[in-house]
Amino acid sequence: AYISDSGAGEVAIVDLRRGRVVRRVAVGDHARHLTLSPDGDTLWVALGNRAPRLAIVDVRSWTHPRVTGHVVPPFRAHDVGFTPSGHRVWVTSGDRGRLAVHDTRGGLRRTMPADRPPQHVTFGRTVAFVTSGDSASLRVHALDDGRRLRRAAVPLGSYNVQRGAGRVLTPSLSGGELTVVDGRGRVVRSDRVARAAHDACALRS
Repeated sequence: AYISDSGAGEVAIVDLRRGRVVRRVAVGDHARHLTLSPDGDTLWVALGNRAPRLAIVDVRSWTHPRVTGHVVPPFRAHDVGFTPSGHRVWVTSGDRGRLAVHDTRGGLRRTMPADRPPQHVTFGRTVAFVTSGDSASLRVHALDDGRRLRRAAVPLGSYNVQRGAGRVLTPSLSGGELTVVDGRGRVVRSDRVARAAHDACALRS
């Protein structure tokens, strides 16, 4: 597992079977959100909640990981995610209502409107799901051209978003609701499960 260490400005590589850190690689101050390419070779790491740049890390050899470059996004970045194909990287904003799509070398391919920052992103096979906790919204975008397909209302404070088991989950830090969304971006249900629900993941049955 790869864990961002914001305090140390590093990514820690953790052996989950033995429960210990086996390697660290310095990536830059305030390492936060990260994403691993589908082939397991490359990490992108946002250096801050409003990151002026992202680090690209070659992790093909876990014994010798190394930073191979940096990406300067068109805004201060927040979340980052490889698409399922591994050919594009989506970057959300920490300071404005925009999204960016980069190629794997860091080149900017397009930008598009988004709701209020910060946004978070997760993916289906052909779509991206983007939440804005401050706008109380979840937007669905087509991966091929970025066009918006749907916008759904979710509880205020629904920042984080994860996809799994055929559903999309977004928990509310403000009200404690867990909202379940289907693959088309339609709200299935929303239930209060905690005082302040921060993140969620799906368990496959």
